[in-house]
Amino acid sequence: MVETLAKVTIDEIFEYEERVYLDPSAKYDSDNSIRQKSSFGNHLYSSHVFENLNPDLIAVEYNEIKSFGRLLKRDKAATINSATMELRRFDRIVRFYLTIKKEPFSSRGKKNKSLLEGLVEEIKLVVDISKSKEVNTNSPQYKALKDMVKLIASGLSLKKDTYKKYGDKRGKSKQLDTDEEYVTLCLLDSLSGKRSSLLTADTDYINLFAVIPRVLGSQDYQPHNQFFCDSLAEFFPNLFYINREGGIELVDFDFVIDFIKYRRSGPISAKIKTELSKMWEEKAYLFNERK
Repeated sequence: MVETLAKVTIDEIFEYEERVYLDPSAKYDSDNSIRQKSSFGNHLYSSHVFENLNPDLIAVEYNEIKSFGRLLKRDKAATINSATMELRRFDRIVRFYLTIKKEPFSSRGKKNKSLLEGLVEEIKLVVDISKSKEVNTNSPQYKALKDMVKLIASGLSLKKDTYKKYGDKRGKSKQLDTDEEYVTLCLLDSLSGKRSSLLTADTDYINLFAVIPRVLGSQDYQPHNQFFCDSLAEFFPNLFYINREGGIELVDFDFVIDFIKYRRSGPISAKIKTELSKMWEEKAYLFNERK
C-alpha cells in the first residue's frame, strides 16, 4: 500500500516544482480500461499477422506516446539518455514488426498496419524531443553515486524488472539502468541543494527511494556520509506516482529521512557493507560540498 501526502495535477506539478524528470512510463491520460497486463511489445510478438492486432491497443499506445511528448515539451521537463533509449528501442520493436510481416490481406489488417505506421511516426517525434531534454550525467559525482545506487539496488533486489531487456525478447539487448540513473540524479540534485521531482507510473521507484537513501545514510558509514544525510533531510526528492486510475499522488517518504535519528542500515550483507564503506571512504570528497 503506497502512503501518499497529496493528490495533485499535472499543471500543479509543473507550476510548483523546480525540475521534473519524466520516466517513460509517465503517460497520465491513457484509457486504462483496455490496458492489458502484458506489454504492447508482447502483444506484437504474439500477433503473427496484422489482422491479429487489436486496434484499440494500438490507439492506446499512440495516445500514451503522444501524451508523453506533450509532457516533454513543458519548460521544466527533463530526461536522461537511458529514457530516450527506451523510446528508441520501442520504436525498433514496432518498425521490426512492420518490416517482417507479410502485407495484410483484409481491410482490418490494412487499418492495423496504417495505425502502426502512425505510431512509429509519433514515437520518432517524441524521441527527438526527449533527446533535446536530456541532462548531463557525465560528472564524477554522478558516476560515483550511481555505482553505490546500483550496488544497493541489485544486492537487495529492489526492482521487479531487474533483468528486463528492452527491444529484444531473447535478451540480447544491453540492460538499461533507467530507474537507477533517475534515482542517482535525484539524489545528486539534493546534494547540490535542489529538490528535484520525478513523474512515473513505475512502482519500482517507490521501493528504490524508500530503501536506497536509508542504506546510504546509515550510521555504518559515518562520518563520510554526513553531508549526504543533511542534504537529503532538507532536499529529499518528490516522487509523483501515476496510479492505475490515472490519478497522480505525491508519495510520502517522511519516514526515510529518519536515518538522521536511526542510522542502522538493516539486513544487508557484510559484503555489500564492506563495498559501500570503501566507496564512501574513497568518494565522499566528491559530495561533501555544494556543487
